[in-house]
Amino acid sequence: MTGKLDAVRQNRDALVRELEAVGAKVTTGGMLCPFHEDHRPSAGVYQGKDGAWRFKCQACGVCEDIFGVRAKALGKPLAKVLLEASPHAANPSSPTRARTGHRPAGRGKERVYRDIGRPPGRPAWSNRL
Repeated sequence: MTGKLDAVRQNRDALVRELEAVGAKVTTGGMLCPFHEDHRPSAGVYQGKDGAWRFKCQACGVCEDIFGVRAKALGKPLAKVLLEASPHAANPSSPTRARTGHRPAGRGKERVYRDIGRPPGRPAWSNRL
């Protein structure tokens, strides 16, 4: 994870705000889980050895950090939520974004078209027609 994402994961107040936004009710004895019908506090937050704060429900077994809570609440994959929260998401030309496997439009198509028109007997990797 990047430094910005780690800083968010290590912020207890940010996790509690996210949980309250998705419907968790904070009480003195714990939390009411927003992911199932809960009448008694069965959940809480704790700090892991890596410094990240996590939400844990003893009744339904959900155990997530702030981004996992957001993904579960929105019904999105965790990878998409992390990409949206990434500081590089707004800058598609950043080096980190380039390493994700996205290629510029049209790149690689030339070779496919050249390979289709190659004479018989030429290897598929040949760039000559």
